[in-house]
Order: sequence, then structure tokens, then C-alpha cells
Amino acid sequence: MEFFEWYSALQGILDMLPINSDTFEDAAQIVYTRFFVSLGIGLFLFAVCTFFYGYGLMRMAKKAGRTDGYLGFIPFVNTWYTGKLAGEANFFGQKMKRTGLYAMIAEILYSLVAGFSLVTNVLLMPFLHEVPATSENGELLYSSIEVNQPLAREQGFGWAIDSQLWVQILSLILDIVLIVFFFVLFTALFKKYYVRGPMLLTVFSTIFPFRAATVFAVRNNTPIDYEAYMRRKMEEYARRQQQQYPPQSMYGTPNPPPPQTPPEDPFSDFGGGGGQNSNENGGQTPPPPPSNDSPFSDF
Repeated sequence: MEFFEWYSALQGILDMLPINSDTFEDAAQIVYTRFFVSLGIGLFLFAVCTFFYGYGLMRMAKKAGRTDGYLGFIPFVNTWYTGKLAGEANFFGQKMKRTGLYAMIAEILYSLVAGFSLVTNVLLMPFLHEVPATSENGELLYSSIEVNQPLAREQGFGWAIDSQLWVQILSLILDIVLIVFFFVLFTALFKKYYVRGPMLLTVFSTIFPFRAATVFAVRNNTPIDYEAYMRRKMEEYARRQQQQYPPQSMYGTPNPPPPQTPPEDPFSDFGGGGGQNSNENGGQTPPPPPSNDSPFSDF
């Protein structure tokens, strides 16, 4: 789900910025502002991506002769529908027919875990406090904003603190699984709708949250059979190679052309020159002497 990708990216960028404030209340307000800004921008970008992704799938479905393209506008369902448009996929040498379904299930599980982590962060925000840090000579260097864990446990939110570790581990595992299924899914899709460079668009759709842009970009392309296309390309390449490089003999040299029989001179019986019976001076080669086997030799 692209919302969590945009939210995590924005929150990570804002967390790298220093917090300059004189009081803890001002620092806490900055933390709250950054959180809600990341949340709001993430929701806005998710809505925009859902629209363009759905419109791209609807156009591709129309090219394929389908009338259920409206399913591309429904979150999670549009992942399953992408698999319907992509058709059979290749999963490490094995044919997979339900890649969209598996990718949708992995996406739902990842979104549930990421949503749980987001909720726990909201619940623990009231327990933020300032943690000062000092150097060896006692001079104050900086302060950080963290959750007051003892106070949060006293208020009954210990489960939210204890769940953070396994939520991070589970999110990492599901993220890897989702990337694998997305890679297989979008490879099959772009082999069908963008045969000139399917791997490039697959990378942008799998690793980066640009699936809406890539699908929207190929929305007007006509689906083709990738295997048949590659067979034609290989046959054409082999034919060009054969024309450019003739067959070689067993000794590595081109086979000589067959000997050409010179044409017979049609005027050889009339003493004309230029045929195969002509001598070096251009005259007619004299006829051979008479044979001794003539039937009139006795007379």
C-alpha cells in the first residue's frame, strides 16, 4: 500500500532535521506537527496514486477487451486485478497463475502490521519527554524527545512498547515478501504492455512507490504475447547473422562457390568466336581429325 511508503519516506526525512526550541513544549509541538504533516501528505499522495493507477488499469483493461476496469480504483483489489491483466507469471522458473492474489494478500498483511505500528506511535505520543545528554565535563550538549516508558507502563500501555520490536521484524519480513511478489507481478505485466523495457518499469514499480506513474504511462499500449515476440526477434537475428556471415568450411574458410559452366557458343558451327571452343587468338578451334572408323574408308 503506497500510503505507508510515502508516510515512512516523509517521516524519515523530517526526523533528520534538528529540533531547535527553548522549551520541551515547543519541541513536542514540532514532533506532533511533523507527524501530522507526514500523515496528511501521505494520504494525499495515496489518493492521487490510487486515481492514476486505477485509470491506467481501466484503460489497459479496455485494450484487453474487459469491461470490469473499475476494479482498478479499489485499494488492494487493484493489486489482484493487476494480476488478471498480467496473466500467467514466471516465478523463478515456475508458472504462477494467481500472482495478483498472492501479492494482494501480502499487501494486506503488510498494511495491517504497518497500521498497527502507526496506531501505537499515536498512543505513545502523550508520554513524550525530554532526555538531556551531557558531555564528560558536565556541559549540556543536546536533548532528545523520547517516550517515557515507565510512565507509559503505569498507564497500561506497556503492550505498545513491548510490541515495537516484533512489529519491526514482522514488517521487514512482509516487506521482503511483498517486494518479491510485486517484482514477479509487474514483470509479467510490463512484458505484456511494454516489451521494449519491462525490467526498468518493474524496478520503479517494486522498489519505489511509482506504480501509478508506470501503469499510467503504458495505459494505451496494446497487449502482446511476449514469448512469441521474443521468438520472432531471435529468428530475425539468426537470419541477419546468416546473411552477414556465410557458412564456413571445416577449415574456417568460406566454402567456395560452385564452378560456373561457361555458356556454349550458339554460332560455333558457323566459325564464330567467343565461345568455349575459341582459341587464345580469338579464332575458331580447328575440328579434330577424322576417325579411322569411317564406313567409307575402303573407297
